[in-house]
Amino acid sequence: MSRVIFLVYQLHTIIITVADAIGGGKFHNFSDYTPRSPVVGVLALPPQGTLKGPFVSEFVVEFLEGAGIQVAPVLYDDPNLESLLSRLNGIYLSDGSIDITFDHPYVKAASRIYQFALDRYSKDGPFPLIGFCQGHQILAALAAGTTDVILKHAYKTDDVALTLKIIGNGGRMLGSLPSNVKYILENNPVTPNLHRDGVPPGMWGAYKGLKDQFVMTSTSKDPYTQQDFSATMESQPGKPVMYGLQWHPEMIPYNWDPLVKKAIVKTEDSFLVSSSFSFFVGSLFRGKTHKFSNPRDLAKALVRSYPRLCEEDDVVMGTCVYLIQHSS
Repeated sequence: MSRVIFLVYQLHTIIITVADAIGGGKFHNFSDYTPRSPVVGVLALPPQGTLKGPFVSEFVVEFLEGAGIQVAPVLYDDPNLESLLSRLNGIYLSDGSIDITFDHPYVKAASRIYQFALDRYSKDGPFPLIGFCQGHQILAALAAGTTDVILKHAYKTDDVALTLKIIGNGGRMLGSLPSNVKYILENNPVTPNLHRDGVPPGMWGAYKGLKDQFVMTSTSKDPYTQQDFSATMESQPGKPVMYGLQWHPEMIPYNWDPLVKKAIVKTEDSFLVSSSFSFFVGSLFRGKTHKFSNPRDLAKALVRSYPRLCEEDDVVMGTCVYLIQHSS
């Protein structure tokens, strides 16, 4: 019996030693730290409703992390914006409900980011930008040089799932999708649409700047007004890398808000679509590493270091947010 107790004690000691080496030694020893992950910035949304400060939706964070990307919030009023951008691998412009004008502080920050991407492309290589819904519209306006490319309150697609009409081969983004996913997109209404504003296809003929930067790769039709709008777009070959989606693949797995249950379809097909776009977004940054010099600076920058607001209703609906404040 004493020998059994001794062996158990030895085994317990070995387990503790190994655990210390893994959890206490190597994990906290940053002397040989080498950046491994891409870090993408998300431009934090301005205060709205009961939220009194800038925030980032948790479903955006989950979508990007699910693609193998770490997430850093970017404040639209950050005086050192360009310094932060230089350490990131790209920017995600999320959904939102602002009135898009070039005087809006959020759009001004997006414009600085857009210019940074243009400058980076001409010097050091791509700094990808990707916009979803509101972000899609902002990218179109910045390329065109006017917000007139956005038809405001022209659509009734604020809670509806639609199909895509893919143009040609769909470009790099849609063209990279498996054939069964493209079939789903074209034949099954699975794309969540939550907008009343949109960029009509005719804007590509009306604004040279929009046409020079972006090619429209698909459209969707408002079933109530029968008006088409740009559903996806991407940068022209040889132009700074940018993508826009008017709809929400990022919400499909993570959002359960009953107010938009018609738009956010929960089926095997819709999850396959969402995961396929997650894989594509990951491919934009996979193999790239951030430029934070040490893990402590990285930890301060990452969204998970900020307070998370998640009340009971938010837990149920998947509408938790991160509250983003200036670093002290």
